[in-house]
Amino acid sequence: MNVMTNGTSDYLQNLVKMSFFSGPFSEEISQWAEALTIFYWAWYISCAPFVGSFIARVSKGRTIREFVIGVIVAPTLFAIIWFSTFGGAALSLDIFSGIKISDVINTQGVEFAIFALLEQFPWSFATSLLAIILLFTYFVSSADSATYILGVQTSGGNFRSIKKVKSYVGSDGGRDNHSLALGWRNKCLTDNIDDCGLTCGHLDDFDECVGI
Repeated sequence: MNVMTNGTSDYLQNLVKMSFFSGPFSEEISQWAEALTIFYWAWYISCAPFVGSFIARVSKGRTIREFVIGVIVAPTLFAIIWFSTFGGAALSLDIFSGIKISDVINTQGVEFAIFALLEQFPWSFATSLLAIILLFTYFVSSADSATYILGVQTSGGNFRSIKKVKSYVGSDGGRDNHSLALGWRNKCLTDNIDDCGLTCGHLDDFDECVGI
């Protein structure tokens, strides 16, 4: 509870400042900003159109109250609880128990941190397996939603968009996700953002090729 309260307070106090932070007077800090702040700018810009369209689609028939609670309030509260619980537990183990989760991040990569954390608690195999399943369902559902909406957008708003468009978008996204799974990590993830934008740029040309 203390971690949740303090972390939420710090987030609200620094939200605007960190959202526009770019470190223009330090090369080292500037590189950090490029890998985080500017990277997320690109991520939001590339994802906002089809994520917004998908949310609008699934929210059809809902009241404004239901929309606000389901899209803004509930995910925000879940994220606060999630990061406070797992992030607070990792920091506590690292600082007070001598279990260096930070060493795992530095030597093996940030993707192994969650498993290093779960190993410190009972039923670690089951919880690690559950984490993998949740990650898998997240990627699959996100890819399916993105492919559907991009197919609709490039078909003139036709919700029964032709299969060729969805196949093109899905195969391109699948190739990028496969590259990420191979372990190219930050470099590949950063390039993936640019490639997503390139994909969206090519869709107009693809419309003409398939005769939409």
